[in-house]
Amino acid sequence: MIVNQIKLAADRREELQRVSPGFPVSIYQTDFSRPEYRRVNWHWHQDFQLCRVIRGSVLFHVAGQTCRVPAGKGIFINGRLAHAAEPEEDGSIYDCVNFSPELICTPGGSPAVVCLLTPFLKNGVAPFFRFDGGLPGGASILDAMRRIIRLSEVRKPEGWELLVQSELLHIWPSVWALAQGSGGAISDQSDQRLKRVLTYLNEHYSEKLTLKDVAREAFLCPEECERFFKRMTGVTVFQYLMGYRVEKGRELLVRTELPIAAVAQRCGFSTQSYFTVCFQKQTGFTPNQYRKEERTRNAAVLRRKR
Repeated sequence: MIVNQIKLAADRREELQRVSPGFPVSIYQTDFSRPEYRRVNWHWHQDFQLCRVIRGSVLFHVAGQTCRVPAGKGIFINGRLAHAAEPEEDGSIYDCVNFSPELICTPGGSPAVVCLLTPFLKNGVAPFFRFDGGLPGGASILDAMRRIIRLSEVRKPEGWELLVQSELLHIWPSVWALAQGSGGAISDQSDQRLKRVLTYLNEHYSEKLTLKDVAREAFLCPEECERFFKRMTGVTVFQYLMGYRVEKGRELLVRTELPIAAVAQRCGFSTQSYFTVCFQKQTGFTPNQYRKEERTRNAAVLRRKR
């Protein structure tokens, strides 16, 4: 199982790592007990996603809504939708199983199955729903996730991919029923607009941006752009931008030997002191402390591997 790794393209699309080459299933664990891993930032992928919180409580942000998922419960997130996650409690952990729609039905497949798949592909159902053992179908989804994760971790028997696919097919009617009863669908235009704004911010984060610049990318006036972004993400445009700049600063501190002032400049901060204030507010460390802690931790990991 891959832990605390997420690889994103420039447009925030996740580059999923498959359990087996050519088999469209990915299994990840997000462990927020690591102080430097405090959030899964906004991203998207074509896959459907099943998440199961195994410790603490996690807040999932999808389609302008926030869903609280405590330990023992799970969430389904429809494919192609931008989403993010953060811990509500320190040390929270969740597992997720991502899988391609083609495992449910291929083009030209059974009409009966296509009818249970098409609403998801066309955003005709709720963008997400929460499930647990007390809901009809919820227990079977949780059990299927456990079996799928176990199949991916043990010595794999011949045809294990078919066993995984059969688990997903078995629970799909429950997924469909829960999605049908979980509220309205999201506008595809809203989701595409959010992705466009996120991509623009992520590509131009090091520049001096104005709300007017961002609004132009969204084809909205500045005031409406701010309202739209806050409604979809829960934060303002510049709150998001500041968080993303700090995120990129963390990467540079770990991967390079650049002076702190140079890191600040590359990440769009006007001064080193302002970078330090923002960095410490978001991570709990000064940039120097963070770099030192990460070097110490990485050295310890290397010693254990020898």
